[in-house]
Amino acid sequence: MSNQKVLECLEQNVDGLEIIQNLMRYDDPLVYGDLMLEIDIDHFEGYEALLPVMLLSTGDAVIERTCKRLLLQLYSEKLQEIGGRQIVEYVKDILLEEQARWEKHLGRLRKLRKQNKI
Repeated sequence: MSNQKVLECLEQNVDGLEIIQNLMRYDDPLVYGDLMLEIDIDHFEGYEALLPVMLLSTGDAVIERTCKRLLLQLYSEKLQEIGGRQIVEYVKDILLEEQARWEKHLGRLRKLRKQNKI
């Protein structure tokens, strides 16, 4: 699967992203030094799409600050590219999608609780 396809899948399936994040946090949390070593080895060649997952899957302060800077930089670039009104609509659409997905998830949990499975 190409990097672009991986990113598209994760973008459309935040639950899957969260599962991957939880698996990555399990034993040994990713820290700045580990990430820099991975980057220096091969620059994530061939699996660049996993870098954002790794950035989002850590509790390391430096990496978290990097994520915030990246978000702001990418948002700024997109704002320049498509304009203010369109980016606000884009954010609104994502918020609505995530709200619907969250409500659906909560509905499944309520149903399982009702059936005494949780």
